[in-house]
Amino acid sequence: MRLSGVLLAVSCLLSAVSAQWLATIHLPDSSAPRALCYNPQNNKIYCANRYSDTVTVIDGATNGVLRTIDVGDVPIALCHNPAQNRVYMANREGPSISVLPDSMVTGIE
Repeated sequence: MRLSGVLLAVSCLLSAVSAQWLATIHLPDSSAPRALCYNPQNNKIYCANRYSDTVTVIDGATNGVLRTIDVGDVPIALCHNPAQNRVYMANREGPSISVLPDSMVTGIE
């Protein structure tokens, strides 16, 4: 019990300290962000937008939106494959999996 109390206190302290670094990235209201994945090879974040059937690509250095890509129906999960440098999306409707072309993953500057 004592350890859980210490962990709770530390997490509250870290939450209070780290709040000053929080940033908000605004997406269109119709997006309904559902899942995120990070690509360390190009410092990009991919956000699956459930209701707009899109994936938003975000610059990890600036938190700016770089591009929004049309994908399959109702993307609900994302995964980055570092060996092939591709991003895969599970689509709820279909059912199907979408794969972002390499140019979408690496060609955004």
